[in-house]
Amino acid sequence: MSNRELFSRRNPPPSIERAAERKSKLITLLQKLEGDLSGKGSGSPGKGFWGEELLRWRQSVVAAKRHVERELRFLNDWIKQKRISETAKTAGVDPSDPRSMIAAAQSAIWAIAKRGGIELLPEEKDLATALQHYLHHK
Repeated sequence: MSNRELFSRRNPPPSIERAAERKSKLITLLQKLEGDLSGKGSGSPGKGFWGEELLRWRQSVVAAKRHVERELRFLNDWIKQKRISETAKTAGVDPSDPRSMIAAAQSAIWAIAKRGGIELLPEEKDLATALQHYLHHK
């Protein structure tokens, strides 16, 4: 995977593993860019520049840093959503269907209460009943 590979909404990663690999490389690159900007980077590349040259160099490093941060935010969100989706599918729930998610949550509440011998409080029973009514009458 090259450093020029860019993942975005238009070009999502093919898998969570590839996204994690790219994220790791971007974190390393971000640390390098931050080190360069602080003057503590490898060889401090900006030290050989003066005046306008230094300003252009700093601007290009800051721009590169912003691009890396933007892609990292995208990857973090994408990985999180992908894991939620995979977990929901494993549980037999359609993550894109709110009614499916609510029905699964309601079933889980009743199952946990029954397994643990827990008596639901009146307001909890009311909520579960309201959920059931919502699911079956809408």
